[in-house]
Formats: sequence, C-alpha cells, structure tokens
Amino acid sequence: MTTFPAVALVILDGWGLAPPGEGNAIDRADTPVFDELWSSFPHTQLVACGRAVGLPEGQMGNSEVGHLNLGAGAVVKQDLTRIDESLVEKRELNDVLDAAMTDVERLHLVGLVSDGGVHSSLEHLEALVSLARDKGIPDVVILGGFQEPGHGAAASLLGLLLDDEQKAMVLADPEKAIPAAVHEGLRWIAPFGLHERQARVDIELHGVTIPAGAELALACASANHDERRYEHGERFDITRQRQSHASFGYGAHFCSGHFISRRLEQIILEETFAGLPGLRLDPDREPVVFGFAVRGVKNLPVVWDA
Repeated sequence: MTTFPAVALVILDGWGLAPPGEGNAIDRADTPVFDELWSSFPHTQLVACGRAVGLPEGQMGNSEVGHLNLGAGAVVKQDLTRIDESLVEKRELNDVLDAAMTDVERLHLVGLVSDGGVHSSLEHLEALVSLARDKGIPDVVILGGFQEPGHGAAASLLGLLLDDEQKAMVLADPEKAIPAAVHEGLRWIAPFGLHERQARVDIELHGVTIPAGAELALACASANHDERRYEHGERFDITRQRQSHASFGYGAHFCSGHFISRRLEQIILEETFAGLPGLRLDPDREPVVFGFAVRGVKNLPVVWDA
C-alpha cells in the first residue's frame, strides 16, 4: 500500500465545472497553477447537489453543504432533508413544537420564509400551519424578515459616521442613543420605500377619487420625509423628537416583526461600535446608497484602529 507523509484537503469555494462560455469566470481567467495540476495528476468530479450531499433530489447545494460533506468524507443528511422527513412526510411534532402548540390561542412562527431550500422551505411553513390547525389553534402569526435589519442598521451606521457629534453620543451612552439611531435610520432611509396595495372601496383623498380595484403604490419613503411632519426630514438626527414613521406600515398592515427587526439592528450597532474602535468612514471611498422600492446602503467602506 502506498503511503503519503501528508495530505492536504484544499477547498476552492465557488469553483466548479461548467461548459466554457462568457459567463464562466473560471474558464475566462488565467489559472496556470490549477491547469498544471489538472493536466498532470489524477482527478475526478463530485456531485455537489441533491442526494449526493444529503439534500432532496434536485436541490442545489451551497458552500456550507459542500464543506460539511467533504470534511466528513461521507453523505451528511442536511437539516432540510431531516425536517422534510419528520415534519412534511411523517407530520410528526417534536417535544418542543408539541409543547408550543398545546393549549394556546395564538402561535407565533419566526424564521426564514422562502423557497431557498438549504436554509428555509415554504413546505415547512405550510406543514407547521397545517399542524397548528390540527391542534385547534385559531390564530397563527407568521413573522418574516427581509431587508429591514441589515439595511436599517447600515442606514443608521452611515448616519452616525457622517456626524461626529451624533457618533460621540452613541459612544458615550449606547443604551440610550442606539435605539434612537435605529428608529431614525429606519425613517431616514426606509428599507422598503414603496408598497403596493389595491383599493377595496371608492375613496376620496385630497380631492382625488380612487376607485375600488385601483392598484396603488404607497411611497412610504416619501412620507418619512414629509416636511409637514419632520423638520429637515432629509437629515439624519437622533435628537429629533421621536414620532412614528411609515417604514413598518400602518394599521392592519403594520409589520408584526418590527420589534425583532429593531432589536437585531440594536445588537448590530452595539457589537460594531464595541468591536471596532475608532470606526469611521473610509476617506478614499464613497458610500453607495441604492434602490427605489427596496433601498439601502449597498456599500459602506469604513476603517478603524487596529
């Protein structure tokens, strides 16, 4: 048997095999070292999706899935598959879920809501709602998050880094100033600036008749800068008198996940300022704020003291 003094497992994240073409960055790049290794030594190909990596058939994998299976040297059944088997196929509740659904009038479901697959599944949500109905729960509230925590925290951070005086207030009294910064950042750059609705009945607003069935675009970002309500609304100002804003909607459409979003943003800002001393904007690169219906700070170059 041939023995080797050492073996290195090197994972090239994002590196795959695909037909040559304009969209194939690996094929278009100059890769002399890899080309030599590929041509000079034995090699094979691995399947990185579906049952080969512990996922349902046809489900695309990701870096986490690939690393786990390569490191284990075997097929590792992923959470998506395990939950599919127990919750969707067998309709079984574990002890925690069973306790949460026993003798309650309202059930709150918090988590990722999408058809992404690896980290979330609409089938899991549908199964939980169905099982809640079977348990006789009359009211199920689904709390989902999208852009608000990340975009809101980035907006607040940008506003603070643009004003040394307000940043100093956060550093001096984060417990008081950070919640104010979160609230103001959400108003200043609304993560969702446009909401689509449909009129259910005829309504007259400021002399304009909106007929039933009309499709409307509500410009919440504009409402958040209304000069009749906010003096110098274009400015980020954590000292302004706190008022409600439209970033989380109103009335029956008010986002039930607003508390989670605000708390996540507070934690982001607390940890950022605590862990990065001397945090400031990079003087050589400009921040980028982009978007219309969905808007946020897309690029925020910063520097800090090591």
